[in-house]
Amino acid sequence: MNFEISAKVRRMAGALRRFVDEEVVPLEPLALSRGFGAARPELDRLRAKARALRLFAPHLPKEWGGAGLALS
Repeated sequence: MNFEISAKVRRMAGALRRFVDEEVVPLEPLALSRGFGAARPELDRLRAKARALRLFAPHLPKEWGGAGLALS
């Protein structure tokens, strides 16, 4: 059994890490201090951006908006 992580998954993990560090983490103070309702517009924007970058739900098939990665 091969447990090596593919180059594609390594690239995606790096992109995801950057997205979380640069986009999601800065939104945490708003969500924690004023609640998710106050952060909803920004959360919706980030979800759309994550979908456009193909970082949202990577386990889903591409035709459903995911990256088509297998769970195994």
